[in-house]
Amino acid sequence: MPDTVDRIYRRHIRLDAHGRQVAGELADDAQHFRVRLRHDGTRVISIDGEAVRHPWSTCAEAREPLRELEGMRLSRRCTAVGEVSNARHHCTHWFD
Repeated sequence: MPDTVDRIYRRHIRLDAHGRQVAGELADDAQHFRVRLRHDGTRVISIDGEAVRHPWSTCAEAREPLRELEGMRLSRRCTAVGEVSNARHHCTHWFD
């Protein structure tokens, strides 16, 4: 019987909201990204990220398109970001 322990893929997603700031983190076997979003209660004021660990040299720069989300209205729908910015213009992990 093959050993399946080596085939486990782990992913961790964490969101923390404090006041007018939300910190998000996505980490898995290949990468680790952090995003910090600030808002005024109605709209996104600023968004920035940190590439803690990434598989490709272009990953760290791929956070720049996130700035397209600055100014968007806050929404409870996770798909609302797709109305403001095209997901295809983003790195999947940053956008998630």
